[in-house]
Amino acid sequence: LKPESGSTAKSSGLTLSAMIKDVGKGVDTDTLVMTLDGKRLDAEYDPDRHTLAYFLTRKLTPGKHTLAIEASDKAGHPAKSQSSTFIVNYSSAFF
Repeated sequence: LKPESGSTAKSSGLTLSAMIKDVGKGVDTDTLVMTLDGKRLDAEYDPDRHTLAYFLTRKLTPGKHTLAIEASDKAGHPAKSQSSTFIVNYSSAFF
């Protein structure tokens, strides 16, 4: 998951993403769910890159945020849910 758990994000225009791949029957794209702080995002899945992504068009509030992913394969087997808690900090200066 990106941003990775424990990381600090310092800019707007952040892309949230997860690699999702199933070597058996394949990913059931109808089951893909990406949430940020418990709110569902309208993320897009790229089957060629095996990536579920969402581009933030607004700045997040400073502090901790949790990105979570849920998915199942076409055989109906759910993957283990994954989450990442990261920190947004706009006070750090760039040099």
